[in-house]
Amino acid sequence: MPIAATLGSEEILGQTQLFTGGTFTWPPASATAALKGIEVIENENMLAGAARLEQLAIKHLKPLKDKYELVGDVRVVGAWTCVEFVKDRDTKEGAPEEAAAVHFANLKGGVAGIYDHDWNLIRWQPALNMPEDMFIRACDIMDESIAAVAR
Repeated sequence: MPIAATLGSEEILGQTQLFTGGTFTWPPASATAALKGIEVIENENMLAGAARLEQLAIKHLKPLKDKYELVGDVRVVGAWTCVEFVKDRDTKEGAPEEAAAVHFANLKGGVAGIYDHDWNLIRWQPALNMPEDMFIRACDIMDESIAAVAR
């Protein structure tokens, strides 16, 4: 079941007549699941997992920018990663065809990222409890896929 929330300061939300709706704000099953999810994040130290994956991504994915002209940028925030593909680093013209080719090569290697048709980005949002060796292997597959497309 869906769940949603609107967050804001008392200063902002306390002074508004804005109606933000209530369609997804209260279903008991959703609220119970959300609370359980927060409990798992706390009890299983998932934030430390995000920090661990962030360091691995910095170590294994960030260097791809220097290694391949095709890679315009590698962004890493917590466990969230994004590899941007460009035809030209100076103009920052996107390379959606190359991004698609890397995405499909990744899939053949067993790594499913987030790729939107005609975009020049591949994003990852891995499980925060992903084993380190599995994440490093995914980074290696990304490297191999970029190398194949760059050739």
